[in-house]
Formats: sequence, C-alpha cells, structure tokens
Amino acid sequence: MIGGALHPSRPAATVPAWHAADDGDALFGIEAIARYLALPFLDVRTMIGMRSIPTGKAGRSHTARRSTLARFMLDLERRDVPAEQIGPEPFDVGGDDALGLLSGQPAIAAYLSCSWAGVRHRRAALDLGVFWIGKTPFARRASVDRWQAASAGESRSSRRLATIHAGRVALAQPGALVGAKAVGEYLGAPPQAVFRAIYAGRLPAYRVGKGWAVDPATIGARGDQPHGENRHGQC
Repeated sequence: MIGGALHPSRPAATVPAWHAADDGDALFGIEAIARYLALPFLDVRTMIGMRSIPTGKAGRSHTARRSTLARFMLDLERRDVPAEQIGPEPFDVGGDDALGLLSGQPAIAAYLSCSWAGVRHRRAALDLGVFWIGKTPFARRASVDRWQAASAGESRSSRRLATIHAGRVALAQPGALVGAKAVGEYLGAPPQAVFRAIYAGRLPAYRVGKGWAVDPATIGARGDQPHGENRHGQC
C-alpha cells in the first residue's frame, strides 16, 4: 500500500464474508484454533496439514469455526465413547479452551496422573472411552472427569469382582450364562436355588475358573430346572 491506496498492479483481495463481519464463531490462525481445541500448536498444525479437522483459509491464515469444530469432535466422540461417559457439551462457542481436548496417550496419562500403561489398563479393564483421529486416541476433559466420577463411586471390591467376572465370561463358551445370578435371572430363580440345583446334579453346569457357567440350550426343555423359592425357602 502506497500513500494509503492499493498498488495499481494488485487487484483488491476478496475478503470472505465471515472475516469481514466476525460473528464471534470464527477462529483465525493456528494459534487461535489450538487454543479453542486446547491442543499444542504443532499438533494442530499437523492435523491441518493432514486435513484431519475441518478448517479453511482466509488469505494465508488458517481459519475455522468454533461450532464446526465442536460438532466434528462431538460426532467422533459419540461414535466411539459410551453415551453415559460423554461429558457436558461445550455450548459456549465463544470461549477459548472450550473443547478441552487431550491428544494421545501421554496427554491422557498426564491428565489422569498415571502412566501410559495405566491408560491402557483403564481402557481395557475399566472402560475408559476414547475416540480416534487416524491412529491417535483423543478424549475430552469433561468426559474423562465424568468417567472418573463414576469410577470413584465404585468400591475397590466391586471393581475386582467385575474384573473376575469378565475373566470368567472370556473363558466360557459363547452365549453361555456365567454366574448363578445370570442363570437365576434366565430361569426366574434366586441364586441360592441355582446353586442347589447345580450341586444336586439337576442343572448341567461347568466350571469357568472358580465360577459356574450354563449353556441355555441344555436347560431350555428340562423340567427339573430350579424355580423360585416359597416362603419356607424351598424350591
């Protein structure tokens, strides 16, 4: 620009409508996009270069919309993470750090104050939900907080029992009823009646670890299956 006028050999650039009249939803520059996503600058630059997130260009600047990024990330999260684990959605599209993303196992581990192996254990045994962009696991802080709150409500013994039961299910035949509780719910009988029927040889069951499993096909037509107890505690 010379003397306040555009150089005559350079035509005036077309300014995008959203740049000319910022509606509060626009982000200009990688730094602003990274702040909104709560991710490192280099991570966001790499994601933009690989076209992993929805962005545009205004001149030489990378641009994005808060609402578009929020919908994109939330759709990915809903695809991979159980609904009961998903935290509050970032309705305030104008605030920085609204999405609060964690990118990769190191970032998730640092947020949980555990090791990388601890993240893998929480995902495999404790159902910590993550979503994926390419080969990188992501999580939202709000959803991790919700998962932690739910996990804290479980006693250590209940988590141990759940882990043991999951191991027995893995050892059992596909479709088997594992544990007296599951067998009882299938037959409409209390667990005590199920145990008595197993030990009396009236219910075909087999061992899985230190527990019991039953194939539903073997008890469907049997007339001597256990029933609910009467008021005297008899079947």
